[in-house]
Amino acid sequence: MYSIHFNTAIYFQGLLEQELAQMLAQTAHLDAEKSAAQNIRYKRSWVRN
Repeated sequence: MYSIHFNTAIYFQGLLEQELAQMLAQTAHLDAEKSAAQNIRYKRSWVRN
């Protein structure tokens, strides 16, 4: 019985880590898009001036 509970805990921990990893990946992706947009904006304003 204990081993089943232990395996379940490991399984849920794995799920949580996957979700965290996905959230971090999405956040990093959004940050990358944001900085890319800022770079483009900066270049446009630089070209105008």
